Amino acid sequence: MARWKKRFLLLFLFLLFFLVPLLLPGGSTSNPKAFAGGGRVDKGSPSFVTNGEAPVIRFDGEEMYAYFQTTDKLLTVDGTDEISMPKLLEGEEISITFPVSSPDKQNSATASEEGRINLTLTADPIYWRFVTDKDDIGVGNFTVNLEALKELLPQELKGFTTEYRISGTEKELKESLRIKHADNESDSTGYIAGDGLTLNQLPEEFSRIGRDKSKGELIGRLKLAANYAFKVPPNEYSAAVQGKLTLVIWKNIYKN
Repeated sequence: MARWKKRFLLLFLFLLFFLVPLLLPGGSTSNPKAFAGGGRVDKGSPSFVTNGEAPVIRFDGEEMYAYFQTTDKLLTVDGTDEISMPKLLEGEEISITFPVSSPDKQNSATASEEGRINLTLTADPIYWRFVTDKDDIGVGNFTVNLEALKELLPQELKGFTTEYRISGTEKELKESLRIKHADNESDSTGYIAGDGLTLNQLPEEFSRIGRDKSKGELIGRLKLAANYAFKVPPNEYSAAVQGKLTLVIWKNIYKN
């Protein structure tokens, strides 16, 4: 008789431990998190769709070309069309939209997740071009110290906000990552501010250009384009997004 009572007690405790949480409001042993606009998804569950619709990147409302690599948990952007650095720092938005899948297969969902990132100048070679009223020189027809040119660019662009937005149905669930420079933030380190530079701020290879100009006179315009790396870590709504954005800036060059 004592043995029967002991078995009954163990069975009762087993049912109490596993079944009671499921009977409570919202109870679940998997602890799913509800989206703000309805639907449910397990934390960290969304994955990138690798064999579906290709990701789309836009800047200032225009679709751009970019090279994407996608695994189920990582989306990599390996260079883009040229993005205006001044416009980006003034608040124009970059958006990357891509299809995702969720094992929870919710009927519909909307949610958002915010964060902060910086953009860091990569070790990739930069592209440059110098246009005057007489010459148009650049990569391929003029040799210059690229590292010295690179020093004219900000080493890091600070203060960018990121926001994931997920919406749609289980058959067409899409997510967008928005990157935007925050207001009232320091925009860079190591950056020569302003629209203009003097000739003596450029590498010495440019010293012969503009000899016929007077002091303070405009010689021409210098274009610099470089890759900046970023990484948005995974969160409960999305896998990680990382890669390079190709930023471009023009500088007026004056005779010193």
